[in-house]
Amino acid sequence: MTTTRRSFIRNAAIITAGAALAPHLLAAQSGSKKRALKKAMMWDTIGYKGTVMEKCRAVKAAGFDGIEPSSHMNQDEVVKAMDETGLKAASVCCSTHWKQTLSHPEEAVREQGLEGVKQAIRDAKRRVLSGMLGPLHRAGPQGDSALRGNGREDRDRKCLE
Repeated sequence: MTTTRRSFIRNAAIITAGAALAPHLLAAQSGSKKRALKKAMMWDTIGYKGTVMEKCRAVKAAGFDGIEPSSHMNQDEVVKAMDETGLKAASVCCSTHWKQTLSHPEEAVREQGLEGVKQAIRDAKRRVLSGMLGPLHRAGPQGDSALRGNGREDRDRKCLE
């Protein structure tokens, strides 16, 4: 059986069209729903000047579903503003982790960092979050390399005590 140029082009077009339409047809058949993506804004990136309540109202009016408040804020004020506006806390940003790292060579700075992370965890619990995201260690001129393998795991465990 020989294939003519015309039949080859026809068959190639049919296969290409089928491959292009298959995902759409399969999605329509399975009844899959579109994911409900929600948008949140990091607190320190809100360019609006005002109180916590005013900022939350502005974020909500801009179409966001949540905020990522910084740790060490007035908890009562933040929770009240979130309740009134309907915003949710996407996560909590530990406001001390860049300067007071848990891998800093000075013990006093590591202790400040540890207290900062513990406060961020308390703040996350207050906002009914199941977790917190933030780097516990930062490499740099005074960072991780000096303490690698030297108590790092113990400092990580202290955050969760």
